[in-house]
Amino acid sequence: AASLAPSASFIGKAALPPLRLVSASAARQHPSKKAAGYIYADAVTSTQRMLGVCDGISGVQQMGLRPDELPLQMLAQCQLGINELVNRGRVPVNSDGHWLMELIKDAYDRTDALGATTALLVALEENRRLAIANIGDCALLLLRLSSVGDARLVNRFRTDALRYEANKPVQLMRFANTNPADTHLVISGARMNTVGCEPGDLIVMGSDGIFDNLEDEEIVSILEEFCLGLCAGSRGLSADDARRLAQSSSTRARGKLADTGLPAVLVLQQAAQALVDAAIANVSTEVVNASGFQEAEAAKQRRRPGSADDTTALVAMVVEASSPAAGSDLFRPPSPTAAAMF
Repeated sequence: AASLAPSASFIGKAALPPLRLVSASAARQHPSKKAAGYIYADAVTSTQRMLGVCDGISGVQQMGLRPDELPLQMLAQCQLGINELVNRGRVPVNSDGHWLMELIKDAYDRTDALGATTALLVALEENRRLAIANIGDCALLLLRLSSVGDARLVNRFRTDALRYEANKPVQLMRFANTNPADTHLVISGARMNTVGCEPGDLIVMGSDGIFDNLEDEEIVSILEEFCLGLCAGSRGLSADDARRLAQSSSTRARGKLADTGLPAVLVLQQAAQALVDAAIANVSTEVVNASGFQEAEAAKQRRRPGSADDTTALVAMVVEASSPAAGSDLFRPPSPTAAAMF
């Protein structure tokens, strides 16, 4: 497991206020996959203490199963689990993050749907650390404002995918002949990380429909366009510092910096939607429409092919619990489903 500490500017301060997560998500299925009759199988959950993305395996639909049922059940049970820990004051502090494995195991045992899914969960501990568990090929970026004089977001952390083979992600599964103990072993092998976080940090999570189709640099660029103003505000910059930040930003980002009157959730929603739209736009129609292997391979040589897939993005900002933005969580559904995000 990897661990990243908060930057020096946040170390050594007494009685730091607790942090919370404000988030929004967007989702869309690539038209070619939708035309083929596949059920949208991504799912998300988001609260002030936990974020999650699951990518259901569409192939189970050929077995007569709904690929979205297990992802939705898993995240619903994970949310119940974290809420119980929060209510009892039992969220660990200074942990190695492995408690999140146990939460996922308990959540799996409370589900009954057949199918298979990848899963990525992040939980916020009270000591300004994120515990992250990744099973499969969903991904997460942690972005931070670089400095007042340089209006950029810096990639502070990225999850690693967990795969059996190049095109076969590790999965949680349940079928008629599945032994739950085998799935518990899969969960025990999750990639675990603990990462320090600060007010103004951005968390970008998504299914492989996002990260197969967008380079990290493209994701950062989109978040800079929409969210620099939010990051600056959450870090408590003075008016002069905010003005210097706007002057040093790109032309596209400058307008967003000035638009600080928008509710945080709305700005994050716009950023998530922009990620989804850009990811789907990056899929090469030459590859999607290729009539054979040789034609598809030739098209791949001409352009990055991308993946015509379910495409889900979740964008969250870390804020102090006393921040007005933290209350934004109260004005949206606590656990949006994939169907509700179209």
